[in-house]
Amino acid sequence: MSRKGKKPLILIISNYYLPGIKSGGGTRTVVNTVDRLSDRYEFRIITRSYDAGEDKTRYSGVETGAWTQVGNAQVLYLDSDSDIRKVLPEALEAFSPSLVYANSFFSPLTVRSLRLRRIGKLGEVPFLLAPCGELSSGARKLKRIKKTIFARTAVAGGLYDDIVWKASSEIEADEIRELRAQRKTIIVAPDLPPRTIFEEYSKERKLEKERGKVNLVFLSRIDRKKNLKWLFDNLEIHEGSITLHVFGTIEDEEYYRQIEESSMRTGIRFEYKGYLKHDRVPRELFRYHFKIMPTLGENFGHVFLEALAAGCPLLISDRTPWLDLEEKSAGWALPLETPKVWNKVIGKIVAMENEEYQAMSRASREYAEKFLSDPEIENATVELFDFAIGSRHFPDKTAEA
Repeated sequence: MSRKGKKPLILIISNYYLPGIKSGGGTRTVVNTVDRLSDRYEFRIITRSYDAGEDKTRYSGVETGAWTQVGNAQVLYLDSDSDIRKVLPEALEAFSPSLVYANSFFSPLTVRSLRLRRIGKLGEVPFLLAPCGELSSGARKLKRIKKTIFARTAVAGGLYDDIVWKASSEIEADEIRELRAQRKTIIVAPDLPPRTIFEEYSKERKLEKERGKVNLVFLSRIDRKKNLKWLFDNLEIHEGSITLHVFGTIEDEEYYRQIEESSMRTGIRFEYKGYLKHDRVPRELFRYHFKIMPTLGENFGHVFLEALAAGCPLLISDRTPWLDLEEKSAGWALPLETPKVWNKVIGKIVAMENEEYQAMSRASREYAEKFLSDPEIENATVELFDFAIGSRHFPDKTAEA
């Protein structure tokens, strides 16, 4: 099918998509990209028919194996991951996309797509890949041997050669370079946020801060990468009252059990509050003083921006792009190697008076507003797509499946 005179078509391969509510930042980036850029590009998405997590129950009311309009995109939900081998070449034949864009490095959907490409089944269509934080040292510590063996073997076999890479930050760009894939182009483009977050924000309604008390929130998937147990293992007993409410899907039951055990050795009043739907996230964050997360690594972290937009300063590790928090009076990004510094800061926020806290809260909101209003954020993704669309791939006709 010829696309002459039409908007460029981008075919996205995503582990999860709407109506899913449990997946991480990679899915949010795809949702925001479609919402913000559908005036420039046409989007089709191939994805799974169930949400993230261990429960693989299919979405109610979703038809698999057929293209369905979901918002500003046409979406095809797969019966199983293996269907990508049939569906992807058929989609290329039917729609002649200008670009194939996968938002995972290790996903079976991405790997199977790249294998098809390697043997010439995808023709010369350019391929864009966003690792979405999967190459960070923290992420690769989990199942390290399996991931390392796969990455080395796949790269050596040319699976990731001659593609365009989307890095969300210079940190992620360096992680991609370490792969040593051949003929690669790396372009840094921050993950796209929504145009606005929490428009009903009001500084007058922000929770007051009482000296000697602090309400903390942890909102993310509960797994080893997010590293919540580290906090309890390294936290000293502080004077005053510390409350920590935890929201998120429990993706590792054994790890959560260890978190509960560790929390009992601290003076923190810890409570698991369950999963929070995405549209309630900023409103809930608004009810807390600080968001805390000693993550092992994030390529972007949509929830950090959501917290800042809710006037909720951050206390996070330095393994994210959000490294200028202290400079902006919007929180702290601290090394995991120095628990004493974490304890010093936690002691500071417990003792903080309301006037100082409200100034930090306002500065956090201002930081988020400035970030969201920066036209270069969207321009970077447009330039990335346009560059990738202009690149070409010449398949190795001699490669074997």
